[in-house]
Amino acid sequence: MACCSSHVDAIFLLSDSPLDGLAHELLFEQLVPKGYAIKGDVTLQSAFFSHFGSMYRYNECNEKEYPRIAYGKPYSAVIIPALRSSPSYLFLMVFTQSKSIRLRNTFRRRTLQWRKAYNTSYLFAMTEDDPAKMRKLERESAYHHDLLVFNHANTYHNLALTVLLTYHFVNQRSVSSAFYAKLDDDVALHLPLLYRVLHSKEVTPRRQFYGGDCMRSYYNYLNPFIKNYVPKCLIGEDIWIPSYARGGFYVFSSNLLSSILIGARHLPFIAHNEDANTGKALMMVNVMCYPLREGYWLARFGCMSKEECRQFVSIHPKYSMREVSGYYDYLQKCLCLLFLSERSRSFLFCEGCSLHSLCRIHIPISIQKAFPSPTHTLTTPSCQAVDLHCAPH
Repeated sequence: MACCSSHVDAIFLLSDSPLDGLAHELLFEQLVPKGYAIKGDVTLQSAFFSHFGSMYRYNECNEKEYPRIAYGKPYSAVIIPALRSSPSYLFLMVFTQSKSIRLRNTFRRRTLQWRKAYNTSYLFAMTEDDPAKMRKLERESAYHHDLLVFNHANTYHNLALTVLLTYHFVNQRSVSSAFYAKLDDDVALHLPLLYRVLHSKEVTPRRQFYGGDCMRSYYNYLNPFIKNYVPKCLIGEDIWIPSYARGGFYVFSSNLLSSILIGARHLPFIAHNEDANTGKALMMVNVMCYPLREGYWLARFGCMSKEECRQFVSIHPKYSMREVSGYYDYLQKCLCLLFLSERSRSFLFCEGCSLHSLCRIHIPISIQKAFPSPTHTLTTPSCQAVDLHCAPH
């Protein structure tokens, strides 16, 4: 993507910009469409605008089969979730459809204890323009308070629009979290393993982090019968995507959210490939996808056993959405989180088995030295195999 590297090089050569001072600020403020203001990185916003001279000006295509994605145009959020006021470690944006209530309930139920243990919060994001379906969503929202619903057309091509508008919502509401993640509702998430990955030496030293199942690929502009088809009249010569994380599940540090939105303002085009849009926007600020647990980040075609499934951070069904609950069965059969203190008194939290308990146990010094970090995850066939006396909490 030659355009993006030249973007980055040129952004910092702005001393001779014709727009300076108050005139620049007034023009910039006037050109930001309603609902598209971005909190944070004011200097970067100004630098990008000074360089490009406009925003939300995307290539258009006359090919009727490829509808225009109305990013930068007015939009409405018709259902708003209740967001927690306290900071979280991880904030999950789970993208769903109105009909997928079974998947939403599976996520709510099967990740509840994990979300409590790992300080994780979430919302479900979707769009719906059918009044009857909207009434059902209003009833669901009144009970769960976790739905963010827009009212643009509910089409596959508009997924990119829904993702970017959700990012705007999270940015404008100043959702406080160390990491944000984009997750599809048909993906089972191994939250304890993700927690360990985010605390690893690969991630913690990085001030800005964007990672997942990293990809490099060409846009499919040749075969219009495949769903990822993007016409040549839209992308021009910009056919190569050098860095992006596969869209089923990826994670990024919270300080990159505004950078995604700033970069997206000035992309040459917005395609329906929401993951490619995110990767290209971050490339404009010199942030590339970092591969996490390469080969074991996302099981794209499911997994066949408890041992195999537990190697993956996220799991996508092979045949049916009904498989998701089964994957959580594999992941949650007695996963024990051991909190080691400086003293020999420590805590063990067992999740996903008959014994849900918080245990105060005595750990010999020799065993403590075997665990280099204060938090360590133990996986056992059964809680009884840990051989501990635990009192339910």
